[in-house]
Amino acid sequence: MDLHENLKGKTVVITGGKAVFYAVNLLYAYAKQGMNVAVLGRTLSKLEEVRDKINELGGNGLAVCDVVDKGQRYQCKESCKRYFRKS
Repeated sequence: MDLHENLKGKTVVITGGKAVFYAVNLLYAYAKQGMNVAVLGRTLSKLEEVRDKINELGGNGLAVCDVVDKGQRYQCKESCKRYFRKS
């Protein structure tokens, strides 16, 4: 895959990052471009596996939130802003 410098450091947020096969492959493709990748879902332990792989591939991964809980969705947005702003 060609590296697209214009994507490096950009941020993408994906829900269902561990449960859907195509989403995982997309996340890994983003990671190889050096992007910030936030993975949202229901089970934090599964999301952390994906986050670790994102980091291994050269991305900047963040695993956050239970997307079913409205309060946590708001916190996810704020967590992403804070985390990627300092990265």
